[in-house]
Amino acid sequence: MKTEYLELMEELDDLNISADEIREYIEQKRENNFLNIKLKTISLPYLNSISPTIESTALKLSEEQGELCRAIGKFRGMNGEKDGIKLSEDEAYKEITKELLDVAQTAITMILVLEKQHGINVEKYIKEHIEKLISKGYVEAL
Repeated sequence: MKTEYLELMEELDDLNISADEIREYIEQKRENNFLNIKLKTISLPYLNSISPTIESTALKLSEEQGELCRAIGKFRGMNGEKDGIKLSEDEAYKEITKELLDVAQTAITMILVLEKQHGINVEKYIKEHIEKLISKGYVEAL
């Protein structure tokens, strides 16, 4: 446990995240009663060399989602091609993962557009989102 803590602190230091920010984050989660829910966090870059809008990002999200479905369909043989691309299971999952990351990147980009261009504080909506997932039975407290 102590080794994990030290590794985490080194990682946070590399990311320039202060202990105060961590304490504030934990306190916020404690206030929202979400500490007993397992969370997965991924970090994706802010696309700072383009100028996305809500509309362009929505179209891009649809495109990327289509590519994800295509990758899954090919893997499952659902694309109607008799002699379609044959991938090993490992290769197929790699392709699916790549396409899924494109979908995630585009969704994060839309969140950043909402925050930066329209002043929306998405963090305010996370509690409501998690509560919705719990009420639908998608998330169970640990």
